[in-house]
Amino acid sequence: MKTRLKISANFTIDDIHAIRYYNYKVTKDLPMKDRIRYYNDSDFRKEIETRYLKRQNCITSEIK
Repeated sequence: MKTRLKISANFTIDDIHAIRYYNYKVTKDLPMKDRIRYYNDSDFRKEIETRYLKRQNCITSEIK
């Protein structure tokens, strides 16, 4: 099983690449209208990420 995106304590350029790649994977099948909403609406973002992680059979946990 996969887990959610992990960011290191020492934020590096590799973390930025990981975030960009993760966002690409999550939003690649969304229409443009929903991509814009993904970046601007945190509730919608959580919903989309939850759906994506369920499709990937990932472990989900609440991030505080």
